[in-house]
Amino acid sequence: MAWNKADDAEFTMTRMREGLSAQNVVARNPGFVGSNFLMKTEAFNALGGFDPELPVSNDKDLLVRALAAGLSYVVVEKYLVINRIHESEQLTDKTIRRENGIRKYISKHRALLSRRDNWFLQAQLASVRRVTAPSKMSRFLSGVTVAVTRTLYWITSPGSE
Repeated sequence: MAWNKADDAEFTMTRMREGLSAQNVVARNPGFVGSNFLMKTEAFNALGGFDPELPVSNDKDLLVRALAAGLSYVVVEKYLVINRIHESEQLTDKTIRRENGIRKYISKHRALLSRRDNWFLQAQLASVRRVTAPSKMSRFLSGVTVAVTRTLYWITSPGSE
């Protein structure tokens, strides 16, 4: 696994580090994308590959399943991958497809999610709904949900007691 960066200096990407568990990565992607890792074919096939039912977060899902299965990894602490940031549609755009993908991801990994993880993903979902919701009232309520769930997430951060 190598570090990746964007071709746009304004866009920051998380750098993968060693020693993470499935629990550590189930909510927040630690910098694992489809273009910055190598995996033995046997391991990839044993995991079932990328989940075709997940339109988004399928890379994070693969990592969660690999770590849960006890697979190990190493990180090459060098920028070997450059991700192109462009104006065309991207998986991270706030679309109905992303909204549905987040819902499916939450459902698939519900058993691994802590309350804090769930708040993080619910905030992410509400952030998308602020754009995709069909009415002004729904978009407004989604904005309120973002504020509440992000607040709950941050006040329950480790060391906040």
